[in-house]
Amino acid sequence: MKARVRDLPSGVGIGKAVNGRGREYWRVRLGKRFTGGQVVLKDFSKLGEAREWIFGDAQKNRTNPGGMIELKQSSGAAAFSLTPAQISEAAACFRRLGGLASLDTAVSYFLKHANPAGGKRTLAEVSKEFLKSREAMGVRSRTLTQYESYLRTISERFGLQDIHEVRRGEIEVPHASILTAAPP
Repeated sequence: MKARVRDLPSGVGIGKAVNGRGREYWRVRLGKRFTGGQVVLKDFSKLGEAREWIFGDAQKNRTNPGGMIELKQSSGAAAFSLTPAQISEAAACFRRLGGLASLDTAVSYFLKHANPAGGKRTLAEVSKEFLKSREAMGVRSRTLTQYESYLRTISERFGLQDIHEVRRGEIEVPHASILTAAPP
């Protein structure tokens, strides 16, 4: 008869068994994943004693310190609330980062750039604001015309795109590439 026991570290199993005299007991199995070496079996008369041993003295049988119990104690239950899909996605992200940055640094960078302090505005909106500000500054009409020309050229390709997504290299000279390139 198997009884389900929750919150066990990876590589640890507990099962209810009956001995030759008909007495029930709990058998704990510490697998190689937990011990880092030999499989360990131990029997207990009560489930509470078995759990106490797993989270206490069983640690002495381990040859791989820093395992799941330490992770659970140091990271808290939040580390174990991730779905398998989230864990898989995080692993894929680590591979893609290739040691260039931590996952936290990558997420911070994304959040900073995906949600700019000034809010999301299109290049067309920012262009209008820029022209108004230059006009209010009293720039020469020829300079204002030149600004309008530059911004009109750039806006043909990037006008509806959020300004924080436009990269400098995309709009720099040669201008011919902007005029001939197909919109994204």
